[in-house]
Formats: sequence, structure tokens, C-alpha cells
Amino acid sequence: MIADAIAGMMHALYHNAVLQEASDKISMTVRNIRVGNFRYA
Repeated sequence: MIADAIAGMMHALYHNAVLQEASDKISMTVRNIRVGNFRYA
């Protein structure tokens, strides 16, 4: 039971890290697009 709880926590942490990285990449891309649009406007 304890092992299941630990495995669940590790799983959640891993997914959280992946989602965090993905959202960071998306926001960086959006920022770059905005900067590019202003630069070429």
C-alpha cells in the first residue's frame, strides 16, 4: 500500500514536470511570436 502511494506520487510529479516544461515551451513560443510580430510590424 505504501509502495503504491509512493509510486502514485512519483507518477504525479513526473507528469507535473512534463506539463510544466510543455507550458514553459508554449509560453516561450508565444512570447517569441509576439516579439517577432512587433519587430516586423
